[in-house]
Amino acid sequence: MDRRIYADHAADTPVRPEVLEIMRQSYANASALYADGRSARKAVENARRTIAELLGREPGEIFFTSGGTESDNWAVKGAAWKAGRGHILTTMIEHPAVYESCRRMERDGFAVTYLKPDASGRIRIDDVRNALRPDTFLISVMEVNNETGVIQPSEAIREIAREKNILYHADAVQAAGRCAIPQADLVSLAAHKFGGPQGTGLLVIRQGTDIRKLLDGGGQERGHRAGTENVATIAGMAEALRIAMREQEQENRRLARLQEILLDGLSGVAGITVSGNGITSGNGTDSGNGTTSSNRAETVPGIVNLRIDHIDGEELTLLLDLDGIEIATGSACAAGDGRPSRVLTAMGCSAEEAYGSVRISFGYGNTEEDAAVIAERIAYHVQTLRKKAPGYLGKLIHYQGYK
Repeated sequence: MDRRIYADHAADTPVRPEVLEIMRQSYANASALYADGRSARKAVENARRTIAELLGREPGEIFFTSGGTESDNWAVKGAAWKAGRGHILTTMIEHPAVYESCRRMERDGFAVTYLKPDASGRIRIDDVRNALRPDTFLISVMEVNNETGVIQPSEAIREIAREKNILYHADAVQAAGRCAIPQADLVSLAAHKFGGPQGTGLLVIRQGTDIRKLLDGGGQERGHRAGTENVATIAGMAEALRIAMREQEQENRRLARLQEILLDGLSGVAGITVSGNGITSGNGTDSGNGTTSSNRAETVPGIVNLRIDHIDGEELTLLLDLDGIEIATGSACAAGDGRPSRVLTAMGCSAEEAYGSVRISFGYGNTEEDAAVIAERIAYHVQTLRKKAPGYLGKLIHYQGYK
């Protein structure tokens, strides 16, 4: 292959050229009093105003962080430390930054409920209502799942939280540039998910919301988040978000077309299911592209999680890498874990099904030809892998004691 095909945009996106140009113009310590320092401070505050306007917020509600993980940790732990005691309601399908923060709070004496999704990967509103307790102080539910692309019912959750006077945190890291950003009390974003630089994110803290700070140190971010502001990446993040939201509708149509081409190319291969969409390829009643569907949830275009019968997802991923195609077996933040995906097993998948899963996520720079090539190579390798013993069997024995 003449060039490599990158199809793991849910893990990281290439920095847009316009963003790099903005970043080249920004430097110096924003706390310094000399001219370059004042220019840096102006760049940070301009970025804050731009982002606030894009999100329909006030500039004073935008706090810059080192990325989505810090933002999620700050939201969960800051709310818990302020409450002092009580109950957190979250889900079994959260990103590790939220899930492990909740587990940490659980070890520190807080009560935590982890809601299970339905088979499509969507959280049931009735389950949210039924799980609330008199001492519930925080609901944390991600807006878009990073493994399946399923959109959660954020508006309904927000109404419940407001009705009960409970803080609502939305991990919207996968939402920016793909769907609407929820108007939650606390919202996490990460620049590298929408064409911005790595290592920069933000936490929206609604005016009047009181949470404890996560980092001790200097008085940056109005005394709420210590640490020298990364001026270049903050300016770049604002420009990246502006571009992503401006192009969202057009880009979503394009990504939906790439997804359609991918699934059409796999329609002749039996035993492939799209997690979240309930679409199964190969055998079944035709629904326009050789697929059947049930238990479908609303998803963002471009994130496709394939459960492929009788293959090992890691083996398939490595074979595709040799072809010059880069995809993932699930969340990049859980890479190397070895255990089956917590998200997929929570949706009711068996360990075998979870081990047979891969994620293709399209984005800036991908073409229709890319989607067709990926489908062709997956179809070829699936046929090859099914002729030998499934690689996931050894993992089942090692991690779960299967005999």
